[in-house]
Amino acid sequence: MAVHIHTMASARSYFDVLGTNPLLLETVLNEPGLRKTNFVMLHGGWPYTREIAALLTKPNAYLDYSSQSLLLPPATLAVTLT
Repeated sequence: MAVHIHTMASARSYFDVLGTNPLLLETVLNEPGLRKTNFVMLHGGWPYTREIAALLTKPNAYLDYSSQSLLLPPATLAVTLT
């Protein structure tokens, strides 16, 4: 099973930016009962691009960068991918 999770702060004021920190998912990714569940973090975790990289060491964590190219200039996006 794959679970998609929105992990990007929004420009709208009703989103809590701190609450979009992907590191908040670490306990879920480590849960023994969910080891066979694949978690796809959508939109690259912006502005937490460095933090999300650490989660990608988990065997059930994946990242989708959709929307990043619409929000960030190419040079900035390139830095987040390295």
